[in-house]
Amino acid sequence: MLEVSTDLRDYIDKYIKINSCSSEVWITLYEDNDNKKNDLFSFCALADKNILEDKYYLNSPSWDFSLKNFGRISFSIEIDDKEIENVVFDDGKKYEGFEYLVCVRSFYGKYKNSVEINPEIIWYKNLVKCEDGYKEPISDKLIIKISENKIEIEREYLKDFLSAVDKVCVLVFHHIRNFYSENEVLEELKEYKDKNYYIQFFKTKDNTYDGFNAFSSIQGKVIITPFRKPLHEDYKEITSKEEYEEFIYKFDEETGEELKYTCNEDKLRNYFGANPEAPLFLTPIFFNSNVLEKYAKNPRNYEISDDRISFLNKWDIPFSRTEDKNISVWLGDLGRIPLEEQRYWKIYNIRPKGRMDEKFIDRQINVKWTTPSRIEQELLLKIGEFNKNIEKIYDINKIFSDLKKADKEIYNSFILPINSSVEGYKEFLMKLTKITTESINQKEIKKKLPDETVQDLNNKGSIKILGEFLNHFEIDNERKLETILKKVHNCRNKLAAHTGSFKEYNKLWNRESQNTLEDVIKDAEELLKDIILALDYNIKNIKNKENDRYE
Repeated sequence: MLEVSTDLRDYIDKYIKINSCSSEVWITLYEDNDNKKNDLFSFCALADKNILEDKYYLNSPSWDFSLKNFGRISFSIEIDDKEIENVVFDDGKKYEGFEYLVCVRSFYGKYKNSVEINPEIIWYKNLVKCEDGYKEPISDKLIIKISENKIEIEREYLKDFLSAVDKVCVLVFHHIRNFYSENEVLEELKEYKDKNYYIQFFKTKDNTYDGFNAFSSIQGKVIITPFRKPLHEDYKEITSKEEYEEFIYKFDEETGEELKYTCNEDKLRNYFGANPEAPLFLTPIFFNSNVLEKYAKNPRNYEISDDRISFLNKWDIPFSRTEDKNISVWLGDLGRIPLEEQRYWKIYNIRPKGRMDEKFIDRQINVKWTTPSRIEQELLLKIGEFNKNIEKIYDINKIFSDLKKADKEIYNSFILPINSSVEGYKEFLMKLTKITTESINQKEIKKKLPDETVQDLNNKGSIKILGEFLNHFEIDNERKLETILKKVHNCRNKLAAHTGSFKEYNKLWNRESQNTLEDVIKDAEELLKDIILALDYNIKNIKNKENDRYE
């Protein structure tokens, strides 16, 4: 067990190094912990940067503000130069050059004190309240930690905020450490001071606490300085020089040169006569499909819809898959996403190869409605259509239930495997089974079946139960949907489970002699096509039954 310093060296070092990049990640803005061994108090306020030039302030342990100076509205009387009394309103936010960052509101001893944070520091990067404090909503990174008697903030975030408001943070403290020593304790009084801190240290043998015969204490203040300029996204955007990446838009067969052009739409040709020598805004730019990986792996922040990648509600970009599974977007649209995203896309930029999807072109240029471009989206729509048709006749609300809240993000990232990676294919199979076999609404289906059939289905899986329902009502006597869903389920079990086997997986595809995976993207497409065909077959039969009811 590490011995705690009786001279509070741990805290002294922390305060001396608080502005250093090698210091701790978290800064304590407020603490009131009065246990016998360590009686710790810290508080803070914002101040103008010129306080650093106040030689008196950094040469004494006095704070010049306290808890009672903030968080309470009051009125007072001031007498002006003409000796006229004026009523002055005090909003409780500022006190003699200081402004609250944290305030402690008390309620005359009747209710528990409330420790509150200046909302400006929360609004600075739109922090969201969470169980442990406040976090950044995009990265989900915890920025402010709140416990019963302590508030901490990430060091870099605080210095960034201070840069934006052009202020410093004055952190004041008084810490007492009680201890017992069998050796003689000599009384000490020391000062530690520099351009941004003043710490007064005191040690004595006198102590009134039972079990202790000495104590040490530090009292003082440290000034936390801002970064030179804010790191806020908006600040960087308006102060930095506009930059745009260049992308390969053409390959010169004679010279072997890859021709590149900026994605800045102000420099591109359009249909109104601008920049006639430049490539058109709607010039297809091509990328390796791995460009999607970043977005597929973070469905919490990104959504991949039929023809668009969206980052929350901050930006989006239309995209198309080519026949050889590459990705294509318009040159001008690349200029509408942030520079860091342009740089990411540039890594995967390839020579023009193949064509954009015709449905994508119809929607983007010809303003035509089309069915989905991607088979993944077609499956989701087909499941919805199947559910609606079943509900019309059999009054079952969604035979394939919506995903539970914990799995909802699967919809945002349900795409064919990006490449031939086995791990990527396993992830695809896991998502496909979640959307299909694991979403079968067994409870509602059983209500529609005869009791003896339900009894026979005891201990049977959801796929079998669905198959019996569709067979019982003569919707799918060939058990097409049951068969393909069993295949999906078995593919997942044979390949995606811990004991996954390529050989066992290939048996499901009548490839007994094959011990490797040849083309996982092709297999994935075939599974989706077969499910869609089976759903179509069932939908057609349901519609025929509905028509028979009205004849």
